[in-house]
Amino acid sequence: MNNCAIQPLVFLDIDGVLNSIGWKMARHYYHIEEHSHSRELNDQYRYSEYPISSAHGVSEVMDYGHLLSELDLTAIAIFETLIQDTQARVIISSSWRLLHRGIEWLQTLLYQRGSRILPDAIIGKTPVVRKRENFNQRGNEVEAYLESNPEWRHNYICVDDCSYHYHPYQRVVETNPAIGFSLLDYQTALNFLCNTAKAS
Repeated sequence: MNNCAIQPLVFLDIDGVLNSIGWKMARHYYHIEEHSHSRELNDQYRYSEYPISSAHGVSEVMDYGHLLSELDLTAIAIFETLIQDTQARVIISSSWRLLHRGIEWLQTLLYQRGSRILPDAIIGKTPVVRKRENFNQRGNEVEAYLESNPEWRHNYICVDDCSYHYHPYQRVVETNPAIGFSLLDYQTALNFLCNTAKAS
């Protein structure tokens, strides 16, 4: 159910949002680094194709066992609740869009980790914007995306653990990198999106 009336857009970072320092410390403490079975996972997925959904039509042979444990299921579940409650679409602004194999690859990774809502909510990524100064680079990339998609200019938020990557006028929900996306962040984001929708 969409509680905000207007479908919003969420620019999503990953490190410090869908994982956290606390999550990584817990992994180490419980000896589950690299999923503990990353070699078996790599062997399983390297030689199998998994279609993420008919909507995306993704079918890809992948090698990513070591990255599965980088994603915290609790943070993902809370973020997916935000998507359910607002019917938001997601744009990946994280450096993961550049360091790994693209958006379809990330969708499949999330699906294999247990995410069932986020993969289909992802509709794209921010462009790479290089300017002479490095300040607010992620904010510049968000601005470039909104220039090409002006219908979302007044109905978006950015979820990131580093607000200083953005311009002061941009709407940022800043997560605590020690814990990732939390229930408090969910409520902040929900209030932000719904109030924006009512104002517009």
